[in-house]
Amino acid sequence: MAFRSNSRYDDISLEITVKKADLLVILKKNREQHKNDYDKAIHFWRKDFAVAVAELDISTCEKFPESLDNMERSCPVSCINQYDDVIEMFEMGITDIILLTSDAYRKFCKDDWDWKSSTYGNWYYKNLQRLEENEKKETN
Repeated sequence: MAFRSNSRYDDISLEITVKKADLLVILKKNREQHKNDYDKAIHFWRKDFAVAVAELDISTCEKFPESLDNMERSCPVSCINQYDDVIEMFEMGITDIILLTSDAYRKFCKDDWDWKSSTYGNWYYKNLQRLEENEKKETN
């Protein structure tokens, strides 16, 4: 483990070496969780989008419907490609030991990416549990 100055941890930057195989397990688990969350969020968004489109009265439209603007802005975003790129890079690497900085550790191991707060701030991501419960009630 190495220490450096001027980082996000009270002026201390840590670097650690980890086993590539262990890191890949964590990254793939985090990727799968994000994929599951995205698949659920986009499922509910599509249902709401279909309702919004069905409720449109095209004969009265003189400009693009604002309700569809709102639907576009609320569309969930997938970051699967970022996971896939990192996983592929580590799989292609020739060493079995990986050096991680504090920032890389936070992203790869803690699943705390810079995009996470904005992506998961999306209404559909934030309300997955409530949406799933409502859908179960509707099907019963």
